[in-house]
Amino acid sequence: MNFLVSICIPTFNGERYLQEALNSVKAQTYKNFEVIISDDDSKDKTLDICRKFQSEVDFPVFIYHHTPAGIGANWNNCVQHANGEYIKFLFQDDILDERCLEMMLQKLEESNLKICICKRNIIYEKLDPQTEKWIEDFGDLQMKLSTFDYPILTSKIFSDKEFLSAPYNKIGEPIVGLLHKDVYEKVGLYNTHFRQFLDYEFWYRALKKYDIILIEEPLVSFRFHDLQTTNVNKLAQINEKHLYFMFVNKYLKRHLHKEVRKKHFPTILERLIRKAKSIIG
Repeated sequence: MNFLVSICIPTFNGERYLQEALNSVKAQTYKNFEVIISDDDSKDKTLDICRKFQSEVDFPVFIYHHTPAGIGANWNNCVQHANGEYIKFLFQDDILDERCLEMMLQKLEESNLKICICKRNIIYEKLDPQTEKWIEDFGDLQMKLSTFDYPILTSKIFSDKEFLSAPYNKIGEPIVGLLHKDVYEKVGLYNTHFRQFLDYEFWYRALKKYDIILIEEPLVSFRFHDLQTTNVNKLAQINEKHLYFMFVNKYLKRHLHKEVRKKHFPTILERLIRKAKSIIG
């Protein structure tokens, strides 16, 4: 097992936690990797930290400037510059377990699949009601899926009665995955029309073509904090639920459970019957 892995780190004003993320890269037990950093015109010390890291390590580190065009465009810039057979995302405020690459590659080799995901630890600075609610809702994303044939996630989850119940992301943030580069070539890159739902949309496009194997052990740590994209989008009142449901309606509707399909995407006849019943009372 000697595949080149591209660890992709999209950055933007990430000086607060970036060094901790980079330290977790240096600690990897699997050593055949490169680091691809795509920076969205940071104004803080992000690039200084990246260049210092580049000068200190003995593995390849490539730093690319990217003109800001949304987080999806920056993610895609990483992928487009990646030379590895496998791609592993790491965000500037998150952490890899030292065994992350080794264990995920081994699982992919054993299963003969092209996508592996793992559970994640949640890092938080304060356990307030907002954080507790987030952990309760998003801490374990596969736990409600009765169609999950452990440890393999397949497109059968689209027919699960809970598929369109929150949380909509049943797989995880991009950092939970290790993907063969073929996946991006066959499925396409991240949809830059989305600012918040782009990882959900990508995972489900991929799941239509590829099964996903899950490692139950948390091999990444996801940091929940006020400055992460989800919270920033929430404060900016960015809600893309309607775009996500448009995607589901166009690409996944025929796979949905009949009750879910009828509830969210009724036919004209079903809408007329529903309207008539409401008038009659």
